[in-house]
Amino acid sequence: MVKPGRNRSPLLSHCPPAGLAATTGTTGPGTTLTRAPQPAPRDAVPSYCTVDVAAGANWALRDSDGPPVRLKSVVVHVPACPRGYHGQHRVKVRIGGSGFPLVIAHGYTSHSRVYLLVLGLLARWFKVIAIDLAGHGGTAALPRRQQRTAAYADLLLCTMDHLGIEKAVMVGHSLGGRVAAEAVSMQPTKAAALLLANPTTGSFWDQRVHRLRRHPGAVFPLIGRLLNDTTHLVMNIDTTDQSATLLRLGREMFLSHVRAPWRLAPAGLAMLTAAPSGPILAKVGQAGVQTVVIWGEADPVVTRADARSTADLTRGELIVVQDSGHSWPLADRRTLPDIVRSELGGHLGQALDDCLGTFGLDAATAGKNAAETVCYRRNSLAVRLTPPFAYWQGHRQSSHPLVLWQRHPH
Repeated sequence: MVKPGRNRSPLLSHCPPAGLAATTGTTGPGTTLTRAPQPAPRDAVPSYCTVDVAAGANWALRDSDGPPVRLKSVVVHVPACPRGYHGQHRVKVRIGGSGFPLVIAHGYTSHSRVYLLVLGLLARWFKVIAIDLAGHGGTAALPRRQQRTAAYADLLLCTMDHLGIEKAVMVGHSLGGRVAAEAVSMQPTKAAALLLANPTTGSFWDQRVHRLRRHPGAVFPLIGRLLNDTTHLVMNIDTTDQSATLLRLGREMFLSHVRAPWRLAPAGLAMLTAAPSGPILAKVGQAGVQTVVIWGEADPVVTRADARSTADLTRGELIVVQDSGHSWPLADRRTLPDIVRSELGGHLGQALDDCLGTFGLDAATAGKNAAETVCYRRNSLAVRLTPPFAYWQGHRQSSHPLVLWQRHPH
């Protein structure tokens, strides 16, 4: 990872040290980059990301600094879905913050609690609703005959319906990216935007999965690379700002997998037997949902071709995170929130402004509470479950992230 103070490439979008401001330009066809930072005026507000706070979801960026926001952990019982994928289901949800809903799905073998500090930072700008996928964390497994990615996506949508969420920014990491994309393809009107971090999608990913079905033994090298990525995260855990949290939660998660390893099988089989993701991603692109694909360039599982294909099929933007593997959102709690903050000054912010505009709201004057009035059903469960807004005490305020990223527009 590139740490603050070391040489930084002038061709990478990054969060400059305090007191510096970045200027944006272009170099080469189709790639927007950020130039080397220049000294900021004395009256400038220090900003650790290239964000134009005067445009693009200005309402979301107000009061955006500070420590992580506290989230509340609850269990909800989702009624039987009319689409028929499952009956009543126990689902674990973590919720906190205020404003526009941001629904996030975690990766394979994980659960939302591992992302807690990341979620807390995102909750400074959004009402974060982190949903444990079926068979993960506190969410019950799907029936045996319904263990496919479409059913995972359907449960995600049914949970949103039960919580009274009408419109949201959808976010997914790894398997969660596939599930989020499939959910958006099922109901595009639910999504104001889609953010995919190292998703298990794309034409080239589909080809590899097809080969794995014909030669199941080839899955073991893939599992080995994923374990190697996890081992690298653990070996370098002292360089992250989540070391204590990750060690504690990682130990709990490891022990739960040892006690019940069979819980991992359904989601793994769902990935291997999933329908091709290409048509799903194409439906997202045809629906015009603003999509951002964020990929760690050292990912041993999801390749650059996978990420590029996903961005192309969804007609979205690709962001490459430097020197980062599959689990980069966990390695540094600040990287994903700062990328999101940067995107709020661009296409993502414009998508949210447009969404508010469809409800007759002026994004230039709207506040965070305005989103609460239009993105949720009246007296929705999501609003009623949200705890009072409060910061975590004892956590230092977020600074610039430990890694850099580069933006590749479609």
